[in-house]
Amino acid sequence: MRPGRLRTSEFAALLLLCCGTSEFRTALADSPPVKAESDSGATIYDADPEHLWNRVHRDLFVRAGDGVDPLLWPNSKVLLIGQHHKQILALLDEFLATDGDKLVKEPLRRAVFQHDLWSIFDWLSNPHAIYQSSTDELLAERRELMARIAKMIRRLSLSAEQIRELPDNFAAAIAAKGFPTSYSADQPGKPYLPAELLDAAGPWVVLGGHMRSVAPTHVRFASGRSAFLVFINLPAGRKATLEYLKDLAAFPNPVLPRAANDNIVRLNPELPQIPAGTQVALAREVLLIDNQGTIRATRLIESLQIRRYRELSRQDVYEFRFSRSDLFSGKAGGLHELDEGFRDFALINPVPNDPFEGKSREQPHAVMKSCMACHGRGPGIQSVLAYQRGFSGDAAAGHFQPYDRKQQENATILWKRGHYSWGLLQGLMESK
Repeated sequence: MRPGRLRTSEFAALLLLCCGTSEFRTALADSPPVKAESDSGATIYDADPEHLWNRVHRDLFVRAGDGVDPLLWPNSKVLLIGQHHKQILALLDEFLATDGDKLVKEPLRRAVFQHDLWSIFDWLSNPHAIYQSSTDELLAERRELMARIAKMIRRLSLSAEQIRELPDNFAAAIAAKGFPTSYSADQPGKPYLPAELLDAAGPWVVLGGHMRSVAPTHVRFASGRSAFLVFINLPAGRKATLEYLKDLAAFPNPVLPRAANDNIVRLNPELPQIPAGTQVALAREVLLIDNQGTIRATRLIESLQIRRYRELSRQDVYEFRFSRSDLFSGKAGGLHELDEGFRDFALINPVPNDPFEGKSREQPHAVMKSCMACHGRGPGIQSVLAYQRGFSGDAAAGHFQPYDRKQQENATILWKRGHYSWGLLQGLMESK
């Protein structure tokens, strides 16, 4: 069983315990079974399940366990109502009153714990959440949690030097030799970690645009807490990849003419096409807040998605995600491959209502197949959404170019610094 998601039976018992109202009991009884595959993550930060950090994580990542993101939707109320909300407040107060941040000295654990808390804060601060939009329902409860979490984030912060010295978990995964490092035609379904993916001079070219991320949908999904790096690698190597990008940028009419009020981008089918064997990848990287309140990039990879074009209209898809437990224990950099049948919720394009609270019929989906729902709509370059979506609004800015990792990190940090949630967090971190 993969780390990351709470079992349905465990969640049902927890929901009844925490929410304790007839409304939620009825909603849960009327809803379809929601299945999620994971352990509870009871000993992520310490071998003692009752360690304060484990209890905080367990109560905030109540359904996600060791998963990358908390299972929370815009309209979720699981952290905001009933006995569970009171329990969380008491736990956070205990953390602050007893200097809980000093219980763990290891920079890596402190970094990941801060990143976890940041994800909860950003969910709480969502100005578009349904429960906030009209009557400010649960506004006081959200403020209670945000004020405490902001203080915890500040106390857990590392220095800029400590952040620079955090481990490169991708390099550790390659060194562990737990996965193949290249595609195998004999085993096309076998996941692999490209050994040269993050080599700045290697065959994988980082894509970018001037002061913007080429994966804006993913950046918005993570609310700017993570940088997303898009790579492309043509089978003939780096030089061929750079030449292809140059030809693509020089193509005179990449987008078909649009009628008035037509916002759909339709790429020209005559675009220079990638060859079979081309690989594209999306790496998600942890960002942190240092002890001066500055957002910093790290070398911690949270997830990696790889697509290889066996043919222009046929792709092999692979995904890796990190496990905190494996990361802290030094097991293959914490990265593990997702099985072909792994199922999870589509949080990147969430419905507003929470399926665990009986208000949505959304079910976990097969992750590998869901990639093709967005990236399988056209052959070759037409299915690389980082290219297609670059034409939204201004066709002249549509083409992407070779950039570097630092530039894409800075583009995400710039986006986050202009986001509502960052201003709110800064204010609360500085408050007494």
